Amino acid sequence: MVTRSHGGRRSAADRLEQQLIADRFLTEPQMEDLLFAYGINWPSYALPMERLAECFGVQLTRSYSRPTVRGGASLGFRSVARPDAVHMLIELKRLGLPIEPRSLVTALVDHVADARTLSASELSAYWYRSQRDKWPPRTIGSEGRTNRSNAIRETHRTATGYTVEFWRDADRIPREMTVRAPRYRRPRRQIDATCPECAFEYTQGDPDSSAAHRREHRVRMSVLAPRANRRIQAVCEPDTGRVRVTARSPVWLHREMYERARAFKREFRYDFVKWGSGRRDDDPMVQGFLFVTPDDRFTGACAFRWRDFSTDAPARWGLQWIWISPAFRRQELSIVTGLGFGPSLAISWSRHRLRPPWTLFSVLMGMRDY
Repeated sequence: MVTRSHGGRRSAADRLEQQLIADRFLTEPQMEDLLFAYGINWPSYALPMERLAECFGVQLTRSYSRPTVRGGASLGFRSVARPDAVHMLIELKRLGLPIEPRSLVTALVDHVADARTLSASELSAYWYRSQRDKWPPRTIGSEGRTNRSNAIRETHRTATGYTVEFWRDADRIPREMTVRAPRYRRPRRQIDATCPECAFEYTQGDPDSSAAHRREHRVRMSVLAPRANRRIQAVCEPDTGRVRVTARSPVWLHREMYERARAFKREFRYDFVKWGSGRRDDDPMVQGFLFVTPDDRFTGACAFRWRDFSTDAPARWGLQWIWISPAFRRQELSIVTGLGFGPSLAISWSRHRLRPPWTLFSVLMGMRDY
């Protein structure tokens, strides 16, 4: 296969690319013409397009011209569908060939922008922008492992910066080829880890997992090590050290309640978060309380719901959950007695049944350290 740069072919490549975008298919001859327009003299007599497609996991299909009338005849052609054609071009670029399918990739990614599921070929296009020229080395060769002790090694660099390593046998017949992208970097070793501060489990060396840890770390540390919040003064009930949260409270207070309910769920391994959502708990019979320090920090929260047992037992408020930041535990601070529910309060927490006086110490007796 010979590659040549020829400026006059660019217009032909543009025309075929636009045809692929508009018609969604290219026939076998048109696909060969597109490769030729890129400057690749493809030896179709030695490697037919069907066989080339199979090398990249693509199956040729048949496309049909639209009938002029319903029920009319239609001509069918062996063709390559647009996602598969883009995937093939990307794979050929990975082998160091002078192909730049950027416009086709952009059109395909825009086409599936709202799709919730992608095919393998569409996923290849979706990753193209971030992985371009960074792919890991690709090795192809004849069946069986090449005996490199008697092989001849040759190294070349393509016009696009790819390094190609050939291994030839004693008769100088190529047996194996490895292509390395110019911007490839060996990935870091991946190690399963748990953050000692926020207890988030992630994989070191995996960019996506590390990014997820950074996002979650900020959220978790905002409740594990709370900072002063100037907005608290405007909503804190005077001389109580608490902020009451109901269904009508501002969204930011619901978010503070929700994150502490998430912390409660994580620590005690409950199946769900015991607060509506990060935007609101719309239960009209819910009352949440955020505990406040003198320096305007939220140290924890608890939630009560009205319980009508439909039995002889009287309806009353029930403590659903309570969670305190680890740094503020075991300090003998009375909290539940000051919430104003009086004798109509029933507190149950898993198997623990709590009786007055309800203090932070007694509530947390059954809790292990975070």
